[in-house]
Amino acid sequence: MFSCRTLNCFLLSISCLGVTACGPRLKTPALVSFEQQRLDQSKVQKLQTQCPDLMNEAFKYYNKALEAHNDNEAELSSYFIKLAQISWQTSERRAQYLEHRSKMTIVKTRLNQAQKLLNLALQRKQELKDMQVKQADLIRKEASAREQNRKQAEQAQGQQVKIALDQARIARQAALKVVAPEFAKGLYNKGEMALKSAEAAIQRGDFINAERIAVGANEDFKAAETAALPMYEKDQRKLALKKKMDELLRDASSITGGSAVMESRGVVLTVSGLYRRGKQSPRAPKILGDLVNLVSKYKTFRLIIEGHTTSHGSRKKKLAKTESMANEVMNYVKAQVGNDLKVGALGRGDYAPFVANTKSPQNERVDIVFFKPRLK
Repeated sequence: MFSCRTLNCFLLSISCLGVTACGPRLKTPALVSFEQQRLDQSKVQKLQTQCPDLMNEAFKYYNKALEAHNDNEAELSSYFIKLAQISWQTSERRAQYLEHRSKMTIVKTRLNQAQKLLNLALQRKQELKDMQVKQADLIRKEASAREQNRKQAEQAQGQQVKIALDQARIARQAALKVVAPEFAKGLYNKGEMALKSAEAAIQRGDFINAERIAVGANEDFKAAETAALPMYEKDQRKLALKKKMDELLRDASSITGGSAVMESRGVVLTVSGLYRRGKQSPRAPKILGDLVNLVSKYKTFRLIIEGHTTSHGSRKKKLAKTESMANEVMNYVKAQVGNDLKVGALGRGDYAPFVANTKSPQNERVDIVFFKPRLK
């Protein structure tokens, strides 16, 4: 069996010999060259695909050139083969152009794609830059907001600390009013130390601890005030009572014919010259008037009126006499001041002489005892 290559060589040899019915005729070099070009099937197929009109035209002119050659028309054959070669070459150039244009199209497409990618990259870069700017702006705003919130929180905390300190100082003043440093020394000193610690914490800028310590100081001062208040009130009652007793002593000492002393049981007013031998003296109305005024002023006091006399007479008579004197003064005072007066009468005879000489008229007297009230 013959191979395809052997068959092609055989056909080429026959075509070169130009065998016809009238006998063999040699083909021109142009025809042979064109036929050799046709042997490259891949190229022919490529040109047929890219330039079908030109290739059809080239084959048409080749066939005409071949017919003219067979008809012994050399010039016409040469003319047609030139046209065939021109069509072939034109198809090659067009194919090259189309390939170049295709490549250029691909290049342009790739350039366009590259440009799009570049534009996209630039856009992404700009978007990233804008995003970074926005993020930076957002971070600045957040930082500014945090700083503002921090300052506001510090101001609010500082205000709270100020309020806590003011409350602690007010509580300290209240504790001082009830003399807490004396009556509740431990609690008061604890509050003082806490207040100083709170002030030191403010100087350090430690507002949280400053507020906490100031609140503790406030509680300590209030506790000191609460603990000291009962003792302070009792002390104030003592002072008020002492003042009242001193005032009573002064007023009692100004009574006509009277002298007053302060004893443990209270103020004792001794009135001499009210009685002479058991009878009221001429000075009695004046003395009794002064006595009524004094008792009216101090009517809240519990009183006892004691009658005293000299050593003349029997014990029984002396007791009866002094009891009569005391009752007479008591009844008069109650009638003038009011029956709600807390007063009693007692005759003591000569058991409590005013002067050493028991027979002296000075011992015939009336003592009014203003008992000191008991403190609760």
